[in-house]
Amino acid sequence: MRTTLGIAVFCALLCAHPCAAAQPLTVEEFHAFQDGLQRLGTHALPGAALLDSTVVVPPPLAAPAGAPLQSMARSLRAISANVDSARVVTDHNWLGAIALARSLRDLGFRQRSLQWYERALDSDPDGTFTSEAVEEMAAVVIASADSAVLVQRIREFAGRRDAALHGDALATLLEALLTWRVGDATLALCSRLETVAAPAPSLRLAIARARELGGDPATALSGYRALLGESALDTRSLCRVRCGVADCAFALRDLGEAQRLYGEIQRTNAGDLSAWATYQLGSIAGLQGRYGEALVHFRSLCERGRPTRWQQEACWQRARAEELLAIRAGDRAPAAAAAHSPGGGS
Repeated sequence: MRTTLGIAVFCALLCAHPCAAAQPLTVEEFHAFQDGLQRLGTHALPGAALLDSTVVVPPPLAAPAGAPLQSMARSLRAISANVDSARVVTDHNWLGAIALARSLRDLGFRQRSLQWYERALDSDPDGTFTSEAVEEMAAVVIASADSAVLVQRIREFAGRRDAALHGDALATLLEALLTWRVGDATLALCSRLETVAAPAPSLRLAIARARELGGDPATALSGYRALLGESALDTRSLCRVRCGVADCAFALRDLGEAQRLYGEIQRTNAGDLSAWATYQLGSIAGLQGRYGEALVHFRSLCERGRPTRWQQEACWQRARAEELLAIRAGDRAPAAAAAHSPGGGS
């Protein structure tokens, strides 16, 4: 195990962080080193398709004495001598595979680490550590910040025979995907996820939010309401469910229901969700012509010591409410103001 970890870490570091103070390599030594790394399965040299583009590697050499390669010489023979034994340790061995996956992950070799996570899953037929590996894979995929990679991995996870066991990981991936614009492809992916047998509540929550962001508040509302009182959700998630119901009710112009739910959320002291509920209560009051009440809500956000995402907008709305109150009192002539539609908070 220590040998495997040492080789993985050292190999990646050699490619990513050249250091000084070593004897120049001969051509034969360089080729031996390259062959050794390929047998190990890291492919961490120039031209390898699996290498992350973010990792700096030495350029192809016309001569073996280039500075980026000098740091390889010190441990070249030790690496070459242990390549085959390391492969034996990691093949069909869950602990060896997961250790190498984590080392590659920590060094920034995301694509290669995902392949070793998959080997770890293949080496764990009883599924003892499957959930742990899938959760870690999800974190690696999210770190890639690539929507195409997220979609690909969501499809792969959803296609697994044990997909129902990994609802939380699927939910995490879908939530990350929702940070991009929700279009037809994402909604089609949600339809695929809904076919997973007994989807986890966290996954159902993410799907409902995708429907809401995708412009289908009626379908989202049904999904949110089905989760009210779900015992498997934690307190914050249940608050998100109530906020989702309120947001959909607001979008469908059921302002009485929305106001009731936003009031409940505001009283829970749920951080940003409570701040969003306060903003929406001000919006509802303004829509109904209760400018004094709207002013109270917007002022509380604008003057709050801890900044929130809606603070600047709340200050603008406070000024607008003050203006409308002055107009109503006859102290000011109407001024043109652009209509402003609030965004979603769940």
